[in-house]
Amino acid sequence: MRAAVPALLVLLWAAPARAGRLEALGPETTTTWTTGESPPVSATPWWQTLGDTALAGVLDAGLGGNLDLQAAWGRLDQARAGALQAASPLMPSVTFDITTSTQPIDTFGFQFSALGFGGGGSAAAAPPATEPTTTTPTGTTTGTAGPPGSLEAPAAPVVPELPELFHSGQGALNARWVLDVFGRQTLAWRASHHEASAAEGDRAAQAIAVTTLIAEAYYDVAVSRARVRVIEDQILAQEQLLELLRLRFEAGSATGLDVLQQQQALAGTRAILPPVRAGLRARELQLALLLGRPPADVPTVSDILPPPAPLPPLGRPADLADNRPDVRAAAERLTASHQRSTSAKLGFAPTLSASAAVGRQFTWLTEYDDQPFWNVGVGVSVPVFQGGAVWSGVRQARGAEHTAIATWNQGWLSALQEVEAAVAADVERRAAHEAAVAQEEAARATFDESRDRYLAGLDSYLTVLQSQAALQNAELNRLQAHRDLLSARIQLHDALGGPWTNDLWSGASR
Repeated sequence: MRAAVPALLVLLWAAPARAGRLEALGPETTTTWTTGESPPVSATPWWQTLGDTALAGVLDAGLGGNLDLQAAWGRLDQARAGALQAASPLMPSVTFDITTSTQPIDTFGFQFSALGFGGGGSAAAAPPATEPTTTTPTGTTTGTAGPPGSLEAPAAPVVPELPELFHSGQGALNARWVLDVFGRQTLAWRASHHEASAAEGDRAAQAIAVTTLIAEAYYDVAVSRARVRVIEDQILAQEQLLELLRLRFEAGSATGLDVLQQQQALAGTRAILPPVRAGLRARELQLALLLGRPPADVPTVSDILPPPAPLPPLGRPADLADNRPDVRAAAERLTASHQRSTSAKLGFAPTLSASAAVGRQFTWLTEYDDQPFWNVGVGVSVPVFQGGAVWSGVRQARGAEHTAIATWNQGWLSALQEVEAAVAADVERRAAHEAAVAQEEAARATFDESRDRYLAGLDSYLTVLQSQAALQNAELNRLQAHRDLLSARIQLHDALGGPWTNDLWSGASR
């Protein structure tokens, strides 16, 4: 039986939690992007590369005021406190204890008699009962009391005797230290430390998510303002053209149908403006919310979008293990789960503890007495049977480790996929933006030519209306294509992460 115990522990240590145990993927899964080699990702915050100083100011304010980011600070504080708390079992515990007690003396021990146990003897040991005596007026005594109405003196009342009390107590400084001989508590403390590091990665990942959301909301406001400006310019141009048609109609150079058709086109453009303004207000409120501000405190946003910038450096795929804080957090949790699994297995090991005490104790019976005392001791606790608690803890820790491996693999592959997809979106949307710009230029030239031909009497006004509608759509399409290109660039920076998150709030507190 004794020889089977070590073998059982070895099997428990080496046995997999389940068939087909996962293995963690490494950064060497891929070596280069599909686009080829690229310089390392810049350590400068990504929004500074866009050349938009207004956006930079808004993002700086958002990093300090966003409420989700404030909540991430709170979760980080909790994780750090948990790591400190996990170190406490490695330290000795010291307490100062005071105890007192009071009890009757006749409860000390037990006195044995023929009829059983008792604190003050038994009925068999009691003295024999005697007849009550009375005293006569002549001084003689008799063994029986006189009849009622005689002149005997009444018997004195019986006063119960109070028990004698014994007081004792002590005051002592007690110390106890569980020696982590096998490293179980050390592993648990290290696991908590890695979990705190993971919470710090979560905070940095939250910061990246916040900057992404704020930048998207900022350019949503900017493009909405630009749409309002473009539509208002279109309305103004159509009003001028309508006035010109009225003059030509009065001069007999245009028909009434031309005037009516232009009035219809103008009314249609005016109908577009209110929904666009409502959308602008909704986006302004969303931006204020992300900044942690009330609706009345919306920052000033320009309606001019920054020009497209070249593709930023991508680095290597392996760099994502350092540049992506969510990937770093998953790695920290994977390490913590492995250490907790090992710590759970050490629950089968003995526990060695040392204790010491020093103080004074007192007694008080008829007089007060006290004296100092001290003691030291060593104890060993060997787990024999605990209802399966240790075994269940091992299985639970192994399941958590299996989950952490799957989470790490999923996060790592997702990071690679997000960068590849963001690069493809950036390239394609850049091409779409260039095509939209060319379409707008062609539509503007077509409208100018059709208007000149109509004024020269070489073409009908229907051609002008068609080219005018095409120009309006082309202007709005060019704005949307520009906005899509900015969104692709923001999402690419979000997927890349960046070294700037490593120094986020370095050395600063809330």
